[in-house]
Amino acid sequence: MTTASNIAHGLLLRHAATPDHQLALLVDLAAIARAEGIDVPSVGDACYPWG
Repeated sequence: MTTASNIAHGLLLRHAATPDHQLALLVDLAAIARAEGIDVPSVGDACYPWG
């Protein structure tokens, strides 16, 4: 694993793992960023075109 992937894996385990150390199916990346002290602006109900 690269340093970046080790850091990402650690963040997922710290913030998105279940009590038995499994990763949750859905991961709230904004919540992880906020927990790490990163300011994440809200996008509200923004819609993005898919095609």
